[in-house]
Amino acid sequence: MRCIISYDISNSRVRTEFSKFLKSEGFIRIQKSVFLGNINKKYVHEKIRSWREEIDRIKDSIIIFPICNEDFEESYFLGITFDINDIERFEEFFMM
Repeated sequence: MRCIISYDISNSRVRTEFSKFLKSEGFIRIQKSVFLGNINKKYVHEKIRSWREEIDRIKDSIIIFPICNEDFEESYFLGITFDINDIERFEEFFMM
């Protein structure tokens, strides 16, 4: 499943750990708190649920947006919308 994961986490330690988790899962940063990647639907929900204990459920949020291939192919990006170190991986998403 291709998806965008967006988060707003107030605790710096938890925010950093979450972004490292997403990178370790093969996601690429497309904005400061927004990542793009492919992951098994059941797996991502299990893993994201494990973060419930880490975030402040009143102030923080993690949102998963599944994207079908057709909709993804219709998207466009203006400016530098990803970590420049991930440019090859970013381009691979459009080649899939």
